[in-house]
Amino acid sequence: MALIFFWMPKESGFHYTPTVEVEYQAIRDRAKRDNHLSWALTHISAVRPLPDPAAVGARAAELMQFHKREKDCRIVAECELTEIITLLTCDTDLLKRLKAKTSIRIVPPSEYWELMHVPKGTLATWVPHATNPLSKVSWWHW
Repeated sequence: MALIFFWMPKESGFHYTPTVEVEYQAIRDRAKRDNHLSWALTHISAVRPLPDPAAVGARAAELMQFHKREKDCRIVAECELTEIITLLTCDTDLLKRLKAKTSIRIVPPSEYWELMHVPKGTLATWVPHATNPLSKVSWWHW
């Protein structure tokens, strides 16, 4: 995700849907929840305008014939209805069951990074500020 973020075009961005927000707010481990919240407040924005809840419910119900996790189906429906083009996920069940049932691209972050075709040595679009701990490490350099 960090590589995608650092090299994504300036006109692109990460967005989360209402169901994703509910899910990360419900994380019980405070450190993990705070990490998600930190990303949400600084690097990812809530999708706007919000999708129509009735339309989300109807589309999620259609998707549930292929995948039984309602929240996953709601996320896919929210992406479709807000014109999100690509959903990044590491959820193998969601990938396996819903990838071919939607108009959006559903891929793991590693596959999306490959699809970006960033030539080795390309300067990052975004770089961590000198005060950010990531500026002192090299694992993210390409």
